[in-house]
Amino acid sequence: MDTPEGWKAELIREKIVVSPWSKIRYAMPMRSLRKQLKDLHVEIAEAVKRSAFEPGWHTPERQTVFHTAFNAWASYDAHILGYRVSGTVVCHVTGLSPWQLCQLFGEMIDAGITNVGQGERFFNQMRPGLLTRRHLTVRSPGPAVSAPVHHVLSGITQL
Repeated sequence: MDTPEGWKAELIREKIVVSPWSKIRYAMPMRSLRKQLKDLHVEIAEAVKRSAFEPGWHTPERQTVFHTAFNAWASYDAHILGYRVSGTVVCHVTGLSPWQLCQLFGEMIDAGITNVGQGERFFNQMRPGLLTRRHLTVRSPGPAVSAPVHHVLSGITQL
């Protein structure tokens, strides 16, 4: 079979598949990559918890940034992972990508969340917007994102 340069023709489940890489060879690594990306939420939580409870785990700059996110994470842990707020909000927040989750933490920091009670009010204020589909969208990275949030994101991606 004549295929373009760099492409392969394979017989997979009695079908001829032409692709730039072998699906049989890369199926397991791609599954592993999807699993690792899904677990990035856990890595974010661990980084934030370590900054608060294990001084010296991160560099001093990262320590400061992650420590400011602790109250946001505590609210997320209590109300989202603990299912204390509306199911609509829980569904929306748990469906965020790791990048969007870090941006949500940044929004909570910018809103001045310093305890779990304020975090509950923050999440409850999200509900009406989600029901009417007018919830403020999580910002894309750029000038609108505060410096600490960008620093947190770059720190997470380098773990």
